[in-house]
Amino acid sequence: NDIWWNYAILSSQTSEYQKLKKSMQQREIGYSESNIISYCAKHDKVYIWGFTELGRKIFSMLLAGGSNNVVCFFDNDAEKQKFTYCGIKVVPFDIKDYTPEKSAIIIACQKSGKEIQKMLLRKGICEEDIVIYIYKDPIYYQCLRPEFREGEEDHA
Repeated sequence: NDIWWNYAILSSQTSEYQKLKKSMQQREIGYSESNIISYCAKHDKVYIWGFTELGRKIFSMLLAGGSNNVVCFFDNDAEKQKFTYCGIKVVPFDIKDYTPEKSAIIIACQKSGKEIQKMLLRKGICEEDIVIYIYKDPIYYQCLRPEFREGEEDHA
């Protein structure tokens, strides 16, 4: 058993492990409203990808959490680009306003979030500046056993 733990300690110091850990920590942000709010508070500009019911819910959640830094909604649907929501425009994606480490893009698209993330990475957006928000219905959290609800108070 000690041999296993020694290997675990050694492997946790590798660059591959550190990269995987950083990626998982970034992914975890999208699972909690409080994580999203604190993450967005650290950025000068926040963009919400997806002018959907969930996108508008994320906007309201950020506003209620004290974030006034949402710049716009990105959406590829030309019909949606005619809208403004609470003074925030819906526009097509444009990389020109992006500043690494100062801009955050919250993806509100549940079905195509990973594809959007890949596209953003190909366009030069840093992985650390992209979060896919993962919505789970409150019933999901009510079904969890109490010992697994820690940190899930946002949803229950």
